[in-house]
Amino acid sequence: MKGILSLFLSITTALSFTLKAVDKPVFNVMPSYPAVAFPALSAAKDIWFTKFTVSSSALGTATTDQIQVYLKETKAEVTWVSELPTNPNADNLYGKLSQTANELDLWLPWHPISLNWPDYHGIVAIKIGISGNTSDPYRLVISTVRGRWWPVLIAALATLALMAIPILLINTKSLGYEVAGKKFGKIEALFIEKETDSYSISRFQFYLWSAAAIFGYIVLTVARTLIQGSFEFADIPQGLPGIIFISAATAATAQGITSSKGAKGAGPIYPSLSDFVTTGGEVVPERFQFFVWTILGVVVFLFLVVFQDPQTLMDLPKVPDGFLAIMGISSFGYLGGRLARKPGPIVDTITAVRTSLRLTFSGRKLSSDCSLKVDSTLVDQGMVKTLAQDPDDQGQPPEFYKTIIAKIDPGDDPVATKWTKGGRHSSTIINADGQQAQWLYRLDSIPLITGILPRVSAGTLTLTVRGEQLSDKAIVSINDVDVDKDQIEPSGSESDEEYVPPNQKPELYKSLEIDIANWQDTLKSATKLVVKITNPDKSMSGSFNVNLSTPTLTKVEAESAEKSLRLILTGEELAKDAAFSINNSLIASNKVNVTPEDPEQSSGLFKKLTILISDASKLGDGVTGSVILTNPDGRKAAGSFDNPFKKV
Repeated sequence: MKGILSLFLSITTALSFTLKAVDKPVFNVMPSYPAVAFPALSAAKDIWFTKFTVSSSALGTATTDQIQVYLKETKAEVTWVSELPTNPNADNLYGKLSQTANELDLWLPWHPISLNWPDYHGIVAIKIGISGNTSDPYRLVISTVRGRWWPVLIAALATLALMAIPILLINTKSLGYEVAGKKFGKIEALFIEKETDSYSISRFQFYLWSAAAIFGYIVLTVARTLIQGSFEFADIPQGLPGIIFISAATAATAQGITSSKGAKGAGPIYPSLSDFVTTGGEVVPERFQFFVWTILGVVVFLFLVVFQDPQTLMDLPKVPDGFLAIMGISSFGYLGGRLARKPGPIVDTITAVRTSLRLTFSGRKLSSDCSLKVDSTLVDQGMVKTLAQDPDDQGQPPEFYKTIIAKIDPGDDPVATKWTKGGRHSSTIINADGQQAQWLYRLDSIPLITGILPRVSAGTLTLTVRGEQLSDKAIVSINDVDVDKDQIEPSGSESDEEYVPPNQKPELYKSLEIDIANWQDTLKSATKLVVKITNPDKSMSGSFNVNLSTPTLTKVEAESAEKSLRLILTGEELAKDAAFSINNSLIASNKVNVTPEDPEQSSGLFKKLTILISDASKLGDGVTGSVILTNPDGRKAAGSFDNPFKKV
């Protein structure tokens, strides 16, 4: 970006003339088009000047009081300087005479579209006089904008605004689009073919060429007016109307083919960029070449528009007749492929029943001679039986149907048995010509709790629930008290669904975390928690009992080990990952080493713990010390011991 800024801020226009002994000065070089000068920023903030240079051998002997400068037929007062001041007057015309170089530098004040004097932008006639001899006027065009990239920037913003106007005029609710629970934005919805829930290549071409034509025309208009000073209605280049006509005709004809013959196969569930080159999930050559030629044509057109010098831009790039013919042939090939291919399958719904696995596909153009995929795995033909209903054509027998019923027997196949698992699955029906349509089916979940880990922190009881098919939108009851749903969230991101749509969250997990604030008040200091989960589909888990610990300390022995303290705790229901406080000061976990002994029966708790505390400074030198053990579920036990570090 800095390189581009320095480029357009530093451009100057050099003007050259020769002063003869008797004749008036004349310019040596008179271009066929007006020279364009861009303003440059002075050292002072927000003060701009347009600099240009006059060269003549006569300047080598002239003095500043002999030189006259005429702008727009009016003699201008020149402030002569050795260099442009660091804090110049924004209304002064500055000049610098370099006799050794035979050059005269002039800085014209630049006020874009303002009433300040002198308002030098657009076409400016300049004459130079030396000792009364005056040159013919030279037409210099001073840009109204600050650099060569402004037409591109203005055109980009204007094109976005113009393309947005039709969208803003339409009811926003009618523009939104949703496919299988996934919402698509207004811009995406413009490209989606509602019949197949896929992106339309013909719409893509029409919108793309329309935007390119609007952008190019605005660049041309801005360059001709604000830079070249020519305020006239620019012409449309040859070939561009033909491109727009081909694009519009292709989009309209494609829609007509869909209405009369049937749509292409729907392909994957959600629209994707691959839709531009595929039909029913299969790459086809006519769409591929149509897409490539569209991209190539637009990129070349925009490249020529953007990188052409706005000082000399007189017309937009002409679209050659040969390229116009190629675009016509490309569109004809695309439409011919649409006509030659059979219509493809479209699935509106899939109804699933878990008895073995029965899938009912409802839609259009479903082939009786089809094959199936479930969760991206091709179903073995020996595993499935299909029944076709509701003919969708007039053939005898019909080729297409509106309903296909598939009965799948997974048997003991480890992959196929997952197809009957609760939650979302994807299934694809594939017609005989290879065109596909994919959709979702859902089976009721079977939630199962296999374990619960309780822990307490800052007065909040957190239950980490492990299991299968657990929904974070479930109703969780603990001792018949429902937990606020805002307190339930997935533990990690381990999904327990066979299919999760792209960019969507899982609906079922293998673990949940449940936070219960002020839990002792809520659960009345219960020592046993009975947890049940009811998923949104009304499927319920069995009850799972969680026994909260009731730790007790019956004996505490203390020994010194250099600067460390060893405590031997004896009691009931002691957790090896408990927290410990000595004399009411919490000991950091990285300074505690715990060795458990004598485990309780199937509870994960112990009757004896040996604790080595590396820093015994909190113990002091009193006669006795105190220890508090806090199990992860927040339950505590306290004890005292003789201080091995006491002063005798």
